[in-house]
Amino acid sequence: MARCALVLAVAACLLVACGRAAPPAGSAAGASAAGDAGAASGSGDEAAPASDADLVSAVNAGGASKPLTVKFRVEARPVVGTPVKILLVLTPSDQGSIDHIHASLTPGEGLLMQPPTSFDLSDLKPGAPQNREVTVVPQQTGVLDLNATLLLQSDKGTQTRTYSIPLIAADNSGP
Repeated sequence: MARCALVLAVAACLLVACGRAAPPAGSAAGASAAGDAGAASGSGDEAAPASDADLVSAVNAGGASKPLTVKFRVEARPVVGTPVKILLVLTPSDQGSIDHIHASLTPGEGLLMQPPTSFDLSDLKPGAPQNREVTVVPQQTGVLDLNATLLLQSDKGTQTRTYSIPLIAADNSGP
């Protein structure tokens, strides 16, 4: 029951975020979005930095996530059958000492993921965001999940963190 309430709360937040109007082209936020769009057409590995105001926190299944924060931004409204890019922003905490992150991404039911489905991050600096862009294709309408399992390696050992990135996919038929 609590998980259902959490999913509904996250879905409501995403609906509000998806309905937000685009900033004016001349504004600083508009310039940031234009920079992000330019990065999206690049290699697909790393994307341009994102404003924290544009990001939503991923849901950590284990509760508090002190060594790392994971946020994301959906680049367009998810529509069935249409690829959509998701910017992932992983930021090691200022108090942590993560040396390496291995991320494995798994699409939930009704969601396909285009390769790559995993990536590694090294040379991490506390507080410095690491950006990665991934592409998914919704196969059905409704709330869909992209799950990220992260292995955090440090001199103290390896920790595993699991995050859920909810998406709300719409039907591809016209209005």
